[in-house]
Amino acid sequence: MKLWQKVFLCALFLMMAAIHVVSLVLVQNSQQLMLEREQSRCLESHENLSANLVNRVIYERLRLNKIVLDEETIQEQMELSLAAVGSNTFGAVVYQDGQKLAASGVSIPAVDLPQDFIRKDFCSLRPIEEDGQHYLLAASFLFVEGRQMELYTVSDISEIYTLRAKQLAFIQRMGLIFSCCSAVVLLFLMIPLLAPLGKLNQITQKIASGNYAVRVPEKGSIEFRELARSMNAMAGAVEANVNRLEQVAEDRKRFIANLGHEMKTPLTSILGFADILRISRTVSDSQRQEYAGIIVEEAKRLRALSGKLMELITMGSTALTLTSVSIPDLFAEIELAMRPSIQAHELNFFVIPTHAALVCDVTLIKSMLFNLLDNAIKATQKGGRILLFCTCDAEEEKLRITVRDNGMGMTEETIQKATEPFYMADKTRTRRAGGAGLGLALCAEIVRIHGGNLQIKSKLGEGTMIRVTLPMTPPQIDPPAPSQGGASHA
Repeated sequence: MKLWQKVFLCALFLMMAAIHVVSLVLVQNSQQLMLEREQSRCLESHENLSANLVNRVIYERLRLNKIVLDEETIQEQMELSLAAVGSNTFGAVVYQDGQKLAASGVSIPAVDLPQDFIRKDFCSLRPIEEDGQHYLLAASFLFVEGRQMELYTVSDISEIYTLRAKQLAFIQRMGLIFSCCSAVVLLFLMIPLLAPLGKLNQITQKIASGNYAVRVPEKGSIEFRELARSMNAMAGAVEANVNRLEQVAEDRKRFIANLGHEMKTPLTSILGFADILRISRTVSDSQRQEYAGIIVEEAKRLRALSGKLMELITMGSTALTLTSVSIPDLFAEIELAMRPSIQAHELNFFVIPTHAALVCDVTLIKSMLFNLLDNAIKATQKGGRILLFCTCDAEEEKLRITVRDNGMGMTEETIQKATEPFYMADKTRTRRAGGAGLGLALCAEIVRIHGGNLQIKSKLGEGTMIRVTLPMTPPQIDPPAPSQGGASHA
């Protein structure tokens, strides 16, 4: 059963129950009021008849000028008095010593009354029922000419119960008619009220089927608007997560493809030239040295590739070893280590440190600087210039380390993809220089886990500037989840 059907039936049931309960209370209250009125009238009629009987006997005794009337005269006077008041709805009877003296009107129902029903000090009243008819029975002692008698009067009140039955039947008919009308009105009111819920259900089904871009219109009542807002927020979060997972999957796929391609090239060369050396019967010394040199160089490139790949994958999976290092000391060590490579390429190298200290993982920061300078050396022609300098922002407590060259530069597209693993703008030149496209990806990850950021500015043919901004004391950076260690950079 659908929600609108449940709401409709519950509302209709509650409405019908309320109407019937209120109607029954009103009918019951009306009957009680009429019953109390009939009781008062019955008591009043009984007392009047009792006084009338006594007065009639006294009047007849005075008229006959007797001291005491005989029983026959008393009985005659009582019969005359009762005959005057008897009717189809009222009756009376007088007993003396268990014998009926006079009676008229409605007969007294044959009911068993308790022995103490009649009291000397007041008139007793009791409702009784016989053969579907309802009566009010009143009784009291009657003292006439020194004789004790019993007076019973009965009033037919069946009309009250008949009226109650008619009212209940009328209520049932009107309740049925009103319920039908209310059902129609309630149905027409409920359809537009619950229409947003149906729309929400349709959109939820679309989201469940994979259409995460759909959104719920935020209109209707406050509750529906809040629900629509929450559903849209949930759909947005799901869409963002799905897009992120799809991007991770795509990056991982590209990462694996690039890895396979990069490993295939040196392995092919190694296997090819090794196979030549194995199967060739006559190999000159110069050829052997040439082939062996190629095998060695390709093996070195494969070793460098695997080393950087492992470093990139495991980056962030272990805690940083933070120590304070002086920037002048750090730059002096970097300059000393890079000087042979700079001289071999006949480049001009300038180092400008600042008097500041940096709290960092020194090994990782050195690796980052080596990679940045190695890229600058590969991109700069003979006689070119490479600059390594550092500035300090004391207010923000940040250091900015910059590596600038006047080499070949990069296009905007290359800048956007430069930190992706295995990306190489000029694959032939990069491989010839011994690169695998992992250096900048590794640098970006080192900067990230230190809480900094890496910025690349470059123009084709004019050179490149890479600026690394690092906090002097890095915050606690959560390492990436193991399942996303490599794919987050792929």
